[in-house]
Amino acid sequence: MHRKPLIATAVFTSGIIGAGVSMSACASATSPASPAAPQHTVTVTPAAPATNPPAGVTHAPTQPEITNPWAVVSAYYGDIESGNYAEAWSLLSPSMQASLGPYSAWVAGYQTTQQTAVSEVSQAGDTVTVSITAQQTDGSTKSYTGDYTVDNGKITSAQLTQS
Repeated sequence: MHRKPLIATAVFTSGIIGAGVSMSACASATSPASPAAPQHTVTVTPAAPATNPPAGVTHAPTQPEITNPWAVVSAYYGDIESGNYAEAWSLLSPSMQASLGPYSAWVAGYQTTQQTAVSEVSQAGDTVTVSITAQQTDGSTKSYTGDYTVDNGKITSAQLTQS
């Protein structure tokens, strides 16, 4: 799947936020990035296609390997917001998937979020700290801060706190 370039602040329009944390809608579609917030632009380039596959063998397009923690978390929320739940689920490590319960329950948890804003606060090694604001379909707003740890392009843990 081809991914568009990602930027450090992302705004989304449906779903819940955080690994296994249900959220509601946020009051505004965007909020200006804090002057102290780091601004990173991440460009993801698809891997080169295999050359000369054997006759009769077709290959699905190769997904790019995304390993930068902010890029992985951005892709995760972007996939959720676009309704591509299977792709978002694939960005979670098997242990994260197991901790979140069955896939269907995880997807159902994102149904009450109307709009979400996710911003990178900082990054250290494989851990990215994020700030999340979500508006639920009932009009309430919830804010979260916390860390995502990413290993080899998979989210391996999430520690989020509602603020």
